[in-house]
Amino acid sequence: MVSRVEYKQLIIHDKDVRKVIGKFNDKKIDKKFFQNRYRKKLQSILQQKPNNNLA
Repeated sequence: MVSRVEYKQLIIHDKDVRKVIGKFNDKKIDKKFFQNRYRKKLQSILQQKPNNNLA
């Protein structure tokens, strides 16, 4: 399992993760539907990254 500190480092430093976050529409993020969608996208990319780094 990856710690919050590792996730934080990925969000700050990883270009792919930052690219995903940059595509989020800030006008829609207040809506519950889009919050869930964006959360799932972010969780997905964060879970993929540590696995790639370990291989």
